[in-house]
Amino acid sequence: MFKPDGQHYINATGRGRVGHSAEYTEEQIKTRLDKYFENHEYITCSVFQGYFGLTKYKAQKWLNQLTTQPAAYLVGRKIGQTVTYCRR
Repeated sequence: MFKPDGQHYINATGRGRVGHSAEYTEEQIKTRLDKYFENHEYITCSVFQGYFGLTKYKAQKWLNQLTTQPAAYLVGRKIGQTVTYCRR
């Protein structure tokens, strides 16, 4: 069901607007990550997700893109069950 206030459907569980991520350019992501890394050594997918207001899918998609480019911005390291990402 379409709602005129910008939501694409009504969530019957009462959680409001779900399943939508904020839109960023790659430069905006990198700029915000630079600020984040001024005070932190690494970031995880769940922290990235909350920091940028993204769904888990979109957060993982950004992290994959930032680690697999020819001039990768981030490098991922697996520690136990968790992957941590830090600047190159």
